[in-house]
Amino acid sequence: MNKADIKKQYKDNIMSALEPYKIVGWNKIKELVSFEKLCEKLKFSKEVEEILWDAYYDHPLFPSSQIKVGGSPVSCQSIEYDNMDLLQLTDSEFLNFSWGDSGVAHISTDLELEWDCC
Repeated sequence: MNKADIKKQYKDNIMSALEPYKIVGWNKIKELVSFEKLCEKLKFSKEVEEILWDAYYDHPLFPSSQIKVGGSPVSCQSIEYDNMDLLQLTDSEFLNFSWGDSGVAHISTDLELEWDCC
């Protein structure tokens, strides 16, 4: 974080019900850019978009909807979060916290938080 962001921090001494989780490793995985970004960059017609839609979502490099740093943000309600690409959070076995029923939270590099719930 830069100095301006550090000054904007809010520190609270409230104890969390969540246990600390030590990260001991991670997997680095390549992902496709969002379908919207791909279509915009390559200027596909609507006909081509419809043809490619299924192939994109079935592709092995389709963006993950799990917890991740960076990558292509995934929405469970088809909302574009392309600028929210710092951190993505979802409920998991080690983060027993839901964003709505089964939603996805996104944090931007400007430390903004947005989420959608399914």
